[in-house]
Amino acid sequence: MRMLRFLGRISQGPALLAALVVVAALSTAVVRCHAPWSERLGVGPMDFQARLSRDGTRIAFTRWWDDSLSDGVYVMKATGGDELFLAGASCPAWGSDGRTLAVRSESDLSISIIDAETGLTIRKVRDIGYLFGGVDWSHDGRWITFNAAHYPDIGVGRVDVSTGTYATLVAGSARNARWSDDDRRLVYECGTPESSGIYIVDSGGGAHRAVLIDGSGFVFRAPAWLGDAIVCNFAYAQASEESYGLVIADTTGAWRPLSLSGSDADFDPKQRRLVFSRVVPSEPPSGATRLFAAGADGGGLRQLTRKK
Repeated sequence: MRMLRFLGRISQGPALLAALVVVAALSTAVVRCHAPWSERLGVGPMDFQARLSRDGTRIAFTRWWDDSLSDGVYVMKATGGDELFLAGASCPAWGSDGRTLAVRSESDLSISIIDAETGLTIRKVRDIGYLFGGVDWSHDGRWITFNAAHYPDIGVGRVDVSTGTYATLVAGSARNARWSDDDRRLVYECGTPESSGIYIVDSGGGAHRAVLIDGSGFVFRAPAWLGDAIVCNFAYAQASEESYGLVIADTTGAWRPLSLSGSDADFDPKQRRLVFSRVVPSEPPSGATRLFAAGADGGGLRQLTRKK
């Protein structure tokens, strides 16, 4: 039933046939792109895609498969509490003003800007279509990037906020790009869901450089900037041994694991803390994915969202 609900979200509109062709080829990649690695498909509810506001006071996130059926974008205090449902959307990214969010609108499959207090749509930036996520908004407010799923230009797309002009920034199997604080670079993942590494590219789409390459059983995904460093997911599978969690890497590729079994992290440079998704196995009926916070060293773990 939950898979049918997901397919229903992405199969509306006149281009159904074309969308289903892409679904057949990319359904696994897209589902994993949206969901934390630690989440088993079909288990919920699921809180993920957490994004801290630029002043560090609020968190926007996506919730799916909640008992109330209020699936979409929420905001809450950065310390947890005062959750507010905003819109039937996903992939929130804060604007520099702290009052707006760029989202993937579920109703018309567009990138839209919504009010972070009321959820009302301020304006549509561009109709995008099917199967995309990974939305991020440059700090200067000029560009919105996203996972571009327009076959064959599957990769990272970029939209000019003022004009709606679209261009492919990184072609191929690139996704989940995030802007650096100075807007000069983006970090992104590239590869298949089973074999993915972390790369950096300049803001114009040139000078790509690998940072973390999958190998020896390790796969890296979902990067975010941690100051001048990078935090991302890792998964390890070798013979019967498996593990997953978060790692911190510098731009030379040196990395170390954190003692956190989480995924989809974002970082608050002022408070020096991480916000991320993590499975709570004890929550009925069979576990849920909730938001947690911890220090940049992995200490001080605290649960932020929970069952009402």
